[in-house]
Amino acid sequence: MGAVLTRSLLRFWVPGGVLWVAAVLAAMEGWNASLPPVVVRLAPYVVAGGGVLLGWRFNRSKLVFALLALFTVERVLAAGLAVDRALIVNAAGVLLPLNFAYYVLMSERGFVTGRGLFRLMAFGLQPFLVTALVLGEPELLRQWLFASFVTLPFLSSLPLGQPALCSFVLGFLLVLFGYVRRRGAMENAFLWSGAAVFMALTAGEAGNVVSLYLVTAGLVLVTGVIETAHSMAFRDELTGLPGRRALEEALLKMGCHYTVAMVDIDFFKKFNDTYGHDVGDQVLRMVAGKLAGVGGGGKAFRYGGEEFTILFASRSVAEAAPHLEELRQTVEASGFALRSGKRPVGKGKQQRGRSGAGRKVSVTVSIGVAGRTSRQPEPQQVIKSADKALYRAKKGGRNQVAS
Repeated sequence: MGAVLTRSLLRFWVPGGVLWVAAVLAAMEGWNASLPPVVVRLAPYVVAGGGVLLGWRFNRSKLVFALLALFTVERVLAAGLAVDRALIVNAAGVLLPLNFAYYVLMSERGFVTGRGLFRLMAFGLQPFLVTALVLGEPELLRQWLFASFVTLPFLSSLPLGQPALCSFVLGFLLVLFGYVRRRGAMENAFLWSGAAVFMALTAGEAGNVVSLYLVTAGLVLVTGVIETAHSMAFRDELTGLPGRRALEEALLKMGCHYTVAMVDIDFFKKFNDTYGHDVGDQVLRMVAGKLAGVGGGGKAFRYGGEEFTILFASRSVAEAAPHLEELRQTVEASGFALRSGKRPVGKGKQQRGRSGAGRKVSVTVSIGVAGRTSRQPEPQQVIKSADKALYRAKKGGRNQVAS
């Protein structure tokens, strides 16, 4: 449980939270003031331009729209135009959090699609309307943006009006909901980027602090896309575990002392044939969740099909065996509750397999374990040895650990 919590906290804070903290420290200590003027001028263009190209390359319209919004606000505030700055700040405070929440909750549809073009039009309309109101109806806009809903003394000291504050609270809750639901890198990035936007819009006119926070917000989003691309390459989408490529890289970093365990779900093909592939996918996710919590410093990987691998760094077979036995017992004790097998998967179609809805079926795993030795120094040799041990476990009756 401790290892799982640690990994969850790391995923939450890195890299978005770290970048946000760095920006806050830079603003508090005045580090940003010591930056060369050319860096301050170029940073928004580099982050926005590089991020837009990256978003276009990976077909991530969310990133492109969000970066364009941040760049527009940053440039307008940095230009010091002869307009009421408070109106611009509060208009951005109302629109940006809601845009971020929409980007998090919406499905990615790319650019050259009906929905993509509609979103582009809706995005382009916002700065046009704000500009028209600032120039044409500034008093009406002021009434909207500085309306008071409650009377609290500390709110009057903030540069943001209550509508903008309500927008930030609502946007934060929606983005947080998206992150809790998906736990994806982009959802996390929008969360921390929104925090940086809030710091920017409440910073007043203190030098280039506003630009520092808005550039940080854009940088967090760019790192979110990079993290997403990395996750797609190294993490199995179905189970959420690191995939085979991640296992191969991890094995290259092992020293001279490690243990490999191969885990196979017993009778999985028969289970698939009986209840259907969608139920089989649920079993894979359930077992993967148990494997992710293995003790002894073990790290689980999806090897392929119904096979998983657990890697124990700096552990012998004897040291890893008790944790593997505990894992085997945990999976066996958990079981699996069948859901309805008659839910439609398409017009006129039924889910394949028998229902047995509500019935709890037994799910067990067989485990083969082997350690690195002088006779088998290469990672593939250790995996092959663990595979042989797995075969012995299955031949010996399954639902057991063999070495």
